[in-house]
Amino acid sequence: MSKNTKKIQELYDKIKEWGEKNGIIQNAKANIQFLKTISEKSEISKAFLEDDKEEFKDAIGDTFVTIVMVTEIIKKDNNVKLNLSKLNEDKNVKTILLNLTHLDVILGEVADAIAKNQMEKAVEFLNESLPYLSNLSLENGLEFNECVEAAYNVIKDRTGFLTPDGTFVKSTDDNYEEIVNKYSKNKKAKKGE
Repeated sequence: MSKNTKKIQELYDKIKEWGEKNGIIQNAKANIQFLKTISEKSEISKAFLEDDKEEFKDAIGDTFVTIVMVTEIIKKDNNVKLNLSKLNEDKNVKTILLNLTHLDVILGEVADAIAKNQMEKAVEFLNESLPYLSNLSLENGLEFNECVEAAYNVIKDRTGFLTPDGTFVKSTDDNYEEIVNKYSKNKKAKKGE
């Protein structure tokens, strides 16, 4: 195992632990969490368009965090895992724009597999996304493990609320209290209180 792969594995384990601590892995649904993957990936594109290197770094790490969550949610019911050695796979794609395009295509395949409830296939495609995600960091002069570590350092102390449909709402979101109250009222109404 290379030094970088070992570091990513350590970060993977920490991200997984955070996801379990916040109930995401146990209670969220893969399709809902995958929407977060798409959202975070779109932030990579936005940072590229705005030439914002710091946001680019953050978005790459955040995208990986959501990929870990999706994989771990699927792993509960399937014998699958994320193959971190794929991060070292050279796809010989040397421009940010082409890596973004490849990543979009593969994430579309993930979406299709999840929609068809082909969860093992979804994780196979998530594995195929890793070299392109890694290439994106390298083509922007960043180390992938630095992107993931920065993202983990942001989330490690984050708390929030998991909605019944499996959406994690950060306690720092502007409408956090409103969301918590909405679901609390709905829960009381269902119980007949």
